[in-house]
Amino acid sequence: MASLKEEFSDKSFSIYGLFADDIRNIEQAQEFKEDAGLEVTDLLISESILPAIQRIGFVPYIYFVDNVGEVIPVDAVGAKTLEELVELVNEAFELIE
Repeated sequence: MASLKEEFSDKSFSIYGLFADDIRNIEQAQEFKEDAGLEVTDLLISESILPAIQRIGFVPYIYFVDNVGEVIPVDAVGAKTLEELVELVNEAFELIE
């Protein structure tokens, strides 16, 4: 994720993690992120977003959201290489330009 952020450092681009586990496991999630070197802001799931994510059966599930909060119709499931992630981000940027 750090490499992906660097790749798009010249654009308005942010990465967020959506914490979907039991709230009691936040410390374990923090430790995992630190061990993996992930520097992303985590968002906790609220009841208002739960219906939107209940259809997701895979982790990680990647969403792209524009600057007004609209979901860009590019999504991906499962682990991706840096090159695959760059392609997805470029596709998302093309859709909003």
